[in-house]
Amino acid sequence: MESRNVQARTAGEIIYRSLSLSGDQRVRRPVPWDNQACCGIMSPVRRTFCLIVTFDLIFIFTLWVLYTQIITKDSSWDQFINEVVHYTFKHSLFDTVLCAAWRAVPLLLAYGLFRIRNPSVVAVTTFVTCVFVLSKVFLYKFDGVHGNVMCYLLLIISFIISWIEVWFLDFKVLPREEKIRQQEAHGIYVNERTPLLGQNHVTVGDECADQYYSPRESYTPTPHENDEGFVSKYPHKTLYKW
Repeated sequence: MESRNVQARTAGEIIYRSLSLSGDQRVRRPVPWDNQACCGIMSPVRRTFCLIVTFDLIFIFTLWVLYTQIITKDSSWDQFINEVVHYTFKHSLFDTVLCAAWRAVPLLLAYGLFRIRNPSVVAVTTFVTCVFVLSKVFLYKFDGVHGNVMCYLLLIISFIISWIEVWFLDFKVLPREEKIRQQEAHGIYVNERTPLLGQNHVTVGDECADQYYSPRESYTPTPHENDEGFVSKYPHKTLYKW
């Protein structure tokens, strides 16, 4: 009886260890981050940053078109000509669209196409935008038809969005990608659906490996049990093995 229990326990431990090893082999197949970048895979936070930059350009252009519709008394085409062809720094806001394009093109090339990992490009675009907005505030003629609310919105939104871009990249994109690279360096597979868990968690697919793990309960025999774990009906008597 005792040898059978030992054999059963040994077989169970062998099966448990084999399943654990096969699970580790499935988990520890990380795809290097550099290889992912070469294969065209982009992190979700970086894609969100590129969407914010694209939204910046489209939104500023839409506001500028609304501005030309408000201040004009003639046809829209004539006002476009006045804003673009007869451009002056003191009476035209077409340069806000150019400033948005100046932010969008370098940022999409640097962080969308080449996927660099430092905030130098977004720092330059934000600095140039701040200088432009401050110069526009002091030199633009806010009088007559050029002093409506759309003028203020264009300048304020250009200033705010440029700082949102530098904040999102520096505090969201780069730290999160660095954390993913550290997890992959420790052999933890991370995909787009995997939450950013700590290093003590090992993920299998979309689930956590230790989610279904329950430790074995320690066994403490009572005074009324014999060596084989059977309860004696007569605690005061000694059971003899035959």
